[in-house]
Amino acid sequence: GTNDDQYLLPLPAEERVEEMANFQKAMKAFIDLIRKTYGNCKVIVAIGMIQVSLVEKLLQEVVASYPEGVYFLPFHSLKVGGYMSNGGHPNKAMHVEASEELYQAIKSIF
Repeated sequence: GTNDDQYLLPLPAEERVEEMANFQKAMKAFIDLIRKTYGNCKVIVAIGMIQVSLVEKLLQEVVASYPEGVYFLPFHSLKVGGYMSNGGHPNKAMHVEASEELYQAIKSIF
């Protein structure tokens, strides 16, 4: 979703609205494919290790369209701070924090 956010932001307003809808349709199709392929599985849609401004809300809306079995996880690992020197990718501490958040989410679902 981070790269999608960077794609969407500079678009003209009308085109952005259309592309945001396309993003949501594609995400829903992806989730539907996972659920069709793996039966009664649970899907966690996560974002947040790199800050975004548009995509998080779009993903929340997609997840909310499912009555059950699909969950939204906004990582809060940004709170530990610090990025790698390669242009803003999460550092080790952020990955450790995100792994704990994911573990707790999985634990709460099951």
